[in-house]
Amino acid sequence: MEYINPEFEKIDLIDFSKSFFQKIEKGFSLKFIQDSIFKINLSIIEKNRNLQKIQFKLKKQIDEKRDGSIRNPKIFIIKITEKSKILNYVTMIYYLYSKSFPLREQILICNSNTKPEDIINFFSIYKYYNEIQENNGSFSLLFSIIHADRLSQKCQNILISETNSIDFFTKIPMIIFEFYQKQEKTFLSSLLQEGKLNIDFEDEINKNLKQIIKCSPIYHQIHVFYSNFTGEGKSFQIRKFCFDFKRKTNNYKYQIIQLNKGTISEMISKLNQITNQLKEKEKEKETIFIHIEFPNKCSIEISDAIWQLTMWGSIENSNPKSSKSLCWNIQSNIILLFEIPNKQEKYQKSKSKSKSKSK
Repeated sequence: MEYINPEFEKIDLIDFSKSFFQKIEKGFSLKFIQDSIFKINLSIIEKNRNLQKIQFKLKKQIDEKRDGSIRNPKIFIIKITEKSKILNYVTMIYYLYSKSFPLREQILICNSNTKPEDIINFFSIYKYYNEIQENNGSFSLLFSIIHADRLSQKCQNILISETNSIDFFTKIPMIIFEFYQKQEKTFLSSLLQEGKLNIDFEDEINKNLKQIIKCSPIYHQIHVFYSNFTGEGKSFQIRKFCFDFKRKTNNYKYQIIQLNKGTISEMISKLNQITNQLKEKEKEKETIFIHIEFPNKCSIEISDAIWQLTMWGSIENSNPKSSKSLCWNIQSNIILLFEIPNKQEKYQKSKSKSKSKSK
């Protein structure tokens, strides 16, 4: 069993649950963006010649395609054949290109609940950033759309329409990360064929990703417990973690959330419920451990939620029943303990498939 126990300094985060356009009214500018973005420790890339070469290749491809006379010179696509690695690529791309973690408004994470207005608002923000960039010179900003393949047909059409509406002279590149299977033509493939980026750095991701993620300002508040098989002691390790903390101080609470459906919406709803209850009884500087137990069959979007927390200290998800998004923000006194389902079922399925093929 692997157990993650990161430690580093915390800084304040931007709460993007407030309207983006409220920031504009308060004099939102490029200076605000530069001051807000959390800079990643660049020593990782400074000591790695392979990463330097990949960084050069990435920027060169984007710059060359910008200058070309292609249909959408600011929209690029990266096709990834393994769903589990998409967020790894996103993190590494931002590290190499922007040398920072992205702000929430720079990324649209798509799922089955994504609404047309989510896409339209995202492109409105993108266009506004371009206006700021135009007036403030060069700054390595990057916008991204993740899991475009999960969109409904209606949202896919709106995404295509929005990409076609982008001004030829926009300054900031946008990358669409899309899962695809070999020999399968995706809905954006033909549209963005000339904007395809050929970047292969999987080995460097495997070697350097953990170091980069540890730069996250709230990484010390997120602990993930997982194992390959049932009965390897995930729950015991969580109890031990809390007990070790108790020996140092008694000023803490422990709460457990057992998810039934294992969706992001369910997790946000239960986190809001439990933190609202605790606020009424909360003591000053009391540490709150929230143990989140996932069911064996949980949503594939759960990894997106943990990634959002690591990047921004908050989770946001479109609410299909309302125009408002569901949102939860981590407080500085909260420590999240994620108990991830074991991989036994997945292993058994792959094993049975390989046996049937051999027959």
